[in-house]
This record gives sequence, C-alpha cells and structure tokens, in this order.
Amino acid sequence: MASRPEYSIVEALSEEIEAALALYTPLTRRLLANRGITTADAAHIFLNPDYDTHLHDPFLFTDMEKAVGRVLEAMAKNEHIVIYTDYDCDGIPGGVVLHDFFEAIQYTNFENYIPPS
Repeated sequence: MASRPEYSIVEALSEEIEAALALYTPLTRRLLANRGITTADAAHIFLNPDYDTHLHDPFLFTDMEKAVGRVLEAMAKNEHIVIYTDYDCDGIPGGVVLHDFFEAIQYTNFENYIPPS
C-alpha cells in the first residue's frame, strides 16, 4: 500500500513580515516567506537578480569545460551557433541567458530556436 504524503499547515505570516513585504501580493509574500525571505531588501534582491553578482560557479556542472571549449572554438571560427531550447522552466530562461551573453560580448552569428509544439 502506498504511503500517504505528509502535510503541514503553515502558520500565518507575522504582522512584521506582512508589513515588510507589503509591496507584494499576498501570494508573493507567502512564497517569499516560505523561502526565508522576510525583509523588503532581501525580497528586492531575490526578485531582481544581478547576473554579475548573483550567479553560482557554472563550472560545478559536469563537462562545463568541454562545453565552454566548444563554444570558444565555434566563436574563433565564426561558426553559426544555435541556442536550441525547450518549453520547460529552465529551457526558456537558459536560452535567454545565452542570448544575453552573446549580445553582451557582441557575438552576432547565433540564433535562438524553440521547436514548434
């Protein structure tokens, strides 16, 4: 027999947290608080990330050196690069990050491609 999932009831947000996050909708306040974000400054930082200061080390991914090497080789040869993405929660943002990267370094021989559904 399959086990039943365990549920817990989350306490209401304190008046202090409600006031600190008053600029946001009730759902956003709840989601922020559930992540431990309970101040206006922390919420602003979380909701407005800065690519230059808020990124983790990408070389923690397996084979990242190989991927970077291949992209650098393609750029050195001015090969056409296609950023092929899918529709899930990391596909579209990943494509945007790569697009913005190529734009920032002024490499123009690329395109984004999302296959038809």
